[in-house]
Amino acid sequence: MASALFILISSVQVYYILNKLHVFTVFGVGVIVLIIGFVSLIAGVLINIKQSRRKHKDN
Repeated sequence: MASALFILISSVQVYYILNKLHVFTVFGVGVIVLIIGFVSLIAGVLINIKQSRRKHKDN
C-alpha cells in the first residue's frame, strides 16, 4: 500500500515537473508511440507463434 502511494506521489511530481517544462505533450506522445510499438510487437509475436504452430500441424 505504501509503495503504491509512493509511486502515485512520485508520478504526480514528475507530471508537475514535465508540465512546468512544457515537455508533457512530447512525453505523452512518446508514451503513446511506445505503447503502440509494444502492442504491435506482441501482436507480431503472437501471429508468428500461430503461423509456426500451423506449419507444425502440416508436417
